[in-house]
Order: sequence, then structure tokens, then C-alpha cells
Amino acid sequence: MNMQPDGSEHALPESTRQAVGRFGAVFDTLFETAKDAIFVLDGQRLVTCNTATLKMFGCATRGAIVGRSPFASSPPEQPDGSSTVEAASLSIANIRRAEDR
Repeated sequence: MNMQPDGSEHALPESTRQAVGRFGAVFDTLFETAKDAIFVLDGQRLVTCNTATLKMFGCATRGAIVGRSPFASSPPEQPDGSSTVEAASLSIANIRRAEDR
């Protein structure tokens, strides 16, 4: 079932459900095999991440980082001497501003 803007529901056609399933599999593959670290935050808690994120934070499993703040696994300062928390907070704020446009 698919919720419509007016609150009603209707069944998606089979071809649409199959296409969504294929897209989900492609997305999962791209997410997992990306060489760049990709992670999803809910506030300042990590919800999910790919393998590159685990490598970046030096974690063996997702359980070591999911549910925690990425700051807990980060050095206090960046290579340029800036605060990790301040640099990340600025980056997150910039992303949120871009989303609002």
C-alpha cells in the first residue's frame, strides 16, 4: 500500500514494486561499495554507515559506532589544528542550509 497526500491508500502496480525493489538493491550495492565514507546521522547519532566509514573511524563492526556520536571515534583536533566538533558542526549546518533551499 502507498499513502497518498490526502491520506488515502492504494496498491502500487506490480511493475512499480519490482522497480523499487531493483532500485533498492542497486542503492545498497552503491552504498556498501563506495570508496568514500557515507553515514546517516539522526541528530548527532550515527544511524547507519558503509564499510568505508568503519575503516575511517577504525571500527571493526557497525555495532562499534552505530548509535554513537561520530565525535566519540574522532580525534579532538583536525590536522589543521581546528576542533573536530566545531568543524563537523559547521559542515552539518552547511548541509542543512543547502537542504532548505
